[in-house]
Amino acid sequence: MRVVIIGAGIAGLTTALALKHQGINATVYEQSPRLGDVGAGIQLGPNAVRVLKALGLLEALLNKASQPDKLTFRSGYSGQKVFHIETASNDKPRWQAPYLHIHRADLIAVLAAEAAAADIDVQLNAPAECHGDQLHVNGTHVPADIVLACDGVNARLSGAEPAFSGHMAWRAVVPTEALSRPSSDTGATIWSGRACHAVTYTLRGGADTNFVGVVETSAEMASDWYHEQPSEAALKSFRGFHPSVLDIIRSAKTLRPWGLYTQDIQAPFHTGAMLRLGDAAHAMVPYLAQGAAMAIEDAWAIAAILRKEPDRDRAFGAFAALRRPRLQRVADASRQVRQLYHLKPLAGRLGVFSALRGSQNLGPAGLSRVLDWLYGYDVVKAV
Repeated sequence: MRVVIIGAGIAGLTTALALKHQGINATVYEQSPRLGDVGAGIQLGPNAVRVLKALGLLEALLNKASQPDKLTFRSGYSGQKVFHIETASNDKPRWQAPYLHIHRADLIAVLAAEAAAADIDVQLNAPAECHGDQLHVNGTHVPADIVLACDGVNARLSGAEPAFSGHMAWRAVVPTEALSRPSSDTGATIWSGRACHAVTYTLRGGADTNFVGVVETSAEMASDWYHEQPSEAALKSFRGFHPSVLDIIRSAKTLRPWGLYTQDIQAPFHTGAMLRLGDAAHAMVPYLAQGAAMAIEDAWAIAAILRKEPDRDRAFGAFAALRRPRLQRVADASRQVRQLYHLKPLAGRLGVFSALRGSQNLGPAGLSRVLDWLYGYDVVKAV
């Protein structure tokens, strides 16, 4: 079985490692000349960490990542705490795996190092194209029985057509020592606003502070890491926000604007020999911070299925049958959470916040139960 993976990001490298774990060799082609040279912080829920742990990567991840003890929800304007959900404890973790914050470049470095140790062939500066069922890399035909397209939301190889979500994200990583008002929260903080919200947390042992601010907009824009704008543009999006948030934006000086796109999860995942994975198949709005996690789940699923089912078409069908309901539920929940993060009328905001603040009386464990379906999911067992 000749398996080719297009893209050496989180989806592509994790897929290559998962295939190797199942005894299947794959060659990875990446159009960029380097791995992991750009990016910002990402959140890895326990459902994703569980897969990486099964691949033997947990210790390496813990050397690079931080473990937040809670997720705190605040008013973006007053800074008043509404509620929090515990993500770590001194006894057995609720979801049997840690919740991690890590810089994307650090995660790529861990995956790439493991791929090199496993003798996985990762070729850089290798753009791929498809002509019918024929795969060409750098203009040369490459024979392949299975092509796994992990080329991201833009999905140039597979020809997927993402739709602009009506949202964009400002992203930045700032040295924490540069902040005049570093957050006292010891985990991720969600700052809710009107038609916008921000998420902040620390990286690299507290040395850096990660910022992502999501804004509703009608102005469609590119989805890539290579454009920057001065902080004044982002400050307009968060006018009136709490000084701690504005301090991060000002300290960043420049931020990267990122258009947020979605894919129709009910559209076919595969055509002929090609199967799309990760954002190439099911990009979704980031309100549950599950984009990378869904790609990591995909990686384990297709690898385990291919080990059991060598027939390509049946394997692809089994993958779609397993993954589509899970992916649709996560995407739908992400859209629903936006309504909480982006409450617009003041009266509505106060009423919802009051109800949520009262729910804290259930205790952190009570609130955590609402995430059991998400973080407690185990794709390793599901396959």
